[in-house]
Amino acid sequence: MSGLEAAIVGSVASRVSKAALDWLQSQGGDISEEEWKQVGYQIGVEIQSLDRQSQRNPAELKTLKNELSSAAKTYQKLSIIGEDFDFDSDITSLYDELAKICDGWASEMEFNTSKEDLRNKFEDLHKEYKETVM
Repeated sequence: MSGLEAAIVGSVASRVSKAALDWLQSQGGDISEEEWKQVGYQIGVEIQSLDRQSQRNPAELKTLKNELSSAAKTYQKLSIIGEDFDFDSDITSLYDELAKICDGWASEMEFNTSKEDLRNKFEDLHKEYKETVM
């Protein structure tokens, strides 16, 4: 089990993005491109899981909003790392787009506007990411 996997397994539900961000920061400049590529998968799975939970239980909406905000920061950091280390530009672009979608989705939740468009974009991009990385 990699350090990232251990961090995520040990994290409390809905804190996957924070655990991934903490792990990234602890790595400093010592992160492999393969590890970097894998980080976003669990974040996306957690976002989709929380979204489904919040559709059944509106009390989970705040948790989803918080995780989306955290995921946006983590995806942005992953994008910057990709640029800094000249990692796969396709994955770097996907991380950048995922960051924008998560940020926009969290903002829309604050104003109770329709989230369907961003939800669909997120799911499509996460699927593309998974197909590219896995």
